[in-house]
Amino acid sequence: MLSQDPGTYSWSGARTVVAGLAAARLAAGSYLSRGNVALEYVLLQFDPGDPARAATADLLADLARRCGSGRAGRLGGVQGLVATQKSIFGSGSSARGVLVAEGDDLLWLMIDGAAWSAESERRVVQQAVKRLRTG
Repeated sequence: MLSQDPGTYSWSGARTVVAGLAAARLAAGSYLSRGNVALEYVLLQFDPGDPARAATADLLADLARRCGSGRAGRLGGVQGLVATQKSIFGSGSSARGVLVAEGDDLLWLMIDGAAWSAESERRVVQQAVKRLRTG
């Protein structure tokens, strides 16, 4: 999982860093992990033509491939490098993330928890992409 602390990304040379984690428990019961959802996000914005953007994109893509079996694909309808990692909820399930490199931005989104439906996943990923890119 990438860090939610924007200071962690000072090495990247990004002009702007927006990072965070939103999580909720949607249901109660004996299987607590089934009602959990989380969305992790990291947006790195670079100045136009900044060579640090390409270097950072290469590094993050390499990490996604080596540590999360990253491959080209879609998450919530968003195209990018899709990877998996252990769930933060410890339920034995995997979290799914997507690294999107577009224009001068690099965006990492991760969906975690067992309560996501295909439709809710699509909605939240597309809303996160839209809101992060437009500020």
